[in-house]
Amino acid sequence: MPPDKLKDLQTFLESLTHAEGIGNLVEQALKPFKSSLNYRGYLVLVLDEEEDQFSLRYVRNLSRSSQKTVFNLIDEGIIDWSLERGEPTIIPHPQRIEQLGHLTEDNFLIIPLIAGGERVGAIVVLCPLSDNLMNNQVLKSLSILSHILATAIENFKLRSNVQRKIEKLSTLIKASTIISSSLILDDVLSSLLKLTLKEVTSEYGFLLLMDRENEQLLPKASLGASLSKISNDPKSLSKGAIGLVAKSGKPLIIDDYEKDPRFCASGEFVGLAPRTLLLVPLKTKKGVSGVLVLCNARDKPFYTNDNLRTALTLANSAVVAIEKSYLYEDLRQSFLDTVIALTTLIDMKDRYTRGHSVRVTRYCLQIARKLNLSRREIEILKFGALLHDIGKVGVDESILHKPSKLTDEEYKAIKRHPEMGEDVIRHIKFLEEGLQIIRHHHERYDGKGYPNGLKGKDIPLLARIIAVADAFDAMTSDRPYRKAFSFQKTIEELKKGAGTQFDPEIVKLAIAVFKEMRKQGPILHW
Repeated sequence: MPPDKLKDLQTFLESLTHAEGIGNLVEQALKPFKSSLNYRGYLVLVLDEEEDQFSLRYVRNLSRSSQKTVFNLIDEGIIDWSLERGEPTIIPHPQRIEQLGHLTEDNFLIIPLIAGGERVGAIVVLCPLSDNLMNNQVLKSLSILSHILATAIENFKLRSNVQRKIEKLSTLIKASTIISSSLILDDVLSSLLKLTLKEVTSEYGFLLLMDRENEQLLPKASLGASLSKISNDPKSLSKGAIGLVAKSGKPLIIDDYEKDPRFCASGEFVGLAPRTLLLVPLKTKKGVSGVLVLCNARDKPFYTNDNLRTALTLANSAVVAIEKSYLYEDLRQSFLDTVIALTTLIDMKDRYTRGHSVRVTRYCLQIARKLNLSRREIEILKFGALLHDIGKVGVDESILHKPSKLTDEEYKAIKRHPEMGEDVIRHIKFLEEGLQIIRHHHERYDGKGYPNGLKGKDIPLLARIIAVADAFDAMTSDRPYRKAFSFQKTIEELKKGAGTQFDPEIVKLAIAVFKEMRKQGPILHW
């Protein structure tokens, strides 16, 4: 591939931050090689760090037999070997060799994906043997492509992990809204069950609670099927899946209930024959207080571990409702812990800003108290400040760590992070009011900021607060391109920026806050 085309490809791949999925990302990346390789199809393998094994993430035009052959290559260590080599590897199709007894036109081209010296996965392409396939220039171009693509996939995985955490947060917030909406336990449990069926996509479900007097499970709530479809007979329940989960305190997934010899004759269901089951115990400190039963997974043949994780989250919410204690504080703390965990993702991207979001939040809250903001405004400011830089997970680490001046393109990438952050958390209803903080914390008081060029009081108040706190922490921290400013120099810079970069009223209050905090002890950076 000519250098100019390769440069175009690199620019294109680096713009794939918003790709809808790994499959789409790889498909777009391989397009320039279609004519030279004449490939028939391919699949994408991504390494699961926790399981230390490859998972199939995308397949295009590969037969089941070819897919099976690729997994044989995994078992035989061929994919690992290619990753160790760190360059594209051509492997003859073993089934075709066995059938024909000689090298065939069907070959696997293994493109290893390595980012920062770490294994990400591999693309396995089925293509005919040709001069282009053996061409060193093509292989060199593919090698360069693999590194760019590996980084793009790694960034996509990071964003996906963030999105999953965001979805969990959203579910927790929905559950907390339900729990706080009523003091009537039956109403709360019915609403929680409705939410669970929606989030775990099930046909119907039940909630059973333990009667504390006789320690027997009793049907309490149902949706999609009558409550009478669950047996009231303690013996039937004890023999079935519900009783097993109550006794063991462990969740259970059943792929084919009717054919499971352990439960099919228990009689726990009355006139009902569920296909698949997901059962989760409601556990308190004193033991199991109930069981959540979900029946017949929709749009899939069976329940997955992701379904189980969601059900466990909602089951825990039900326990909170049942116990009535630590209602708001526990859920709020869970939300805060998860938000802080998200800020850790930002810290992992940039070691120079480790602890930055937490420090900015601390400064913001002190300024907010000086302004006598409401409890709700302070709550919004707190979470907005913690997440103000979440969009940086989509910015390449080489840009964040660059010790020299950024190019125009690199600066554009940095300037996109407020909008990217807004996109990441826009689906959390609890943080709807905080979206404007994240989007506008880099606006300038004189209208020369980004992304919208807002001016003066048009910039949301909470965003104006974060702008000052953010700048103070940035100036008093070491960065790749400079050492930290002294406290006095930082105060002078804030004063210089009052009325141009910052709201002058906020600067005045903030300086008073920073001086008070300094009197109490050194402002620590970690």
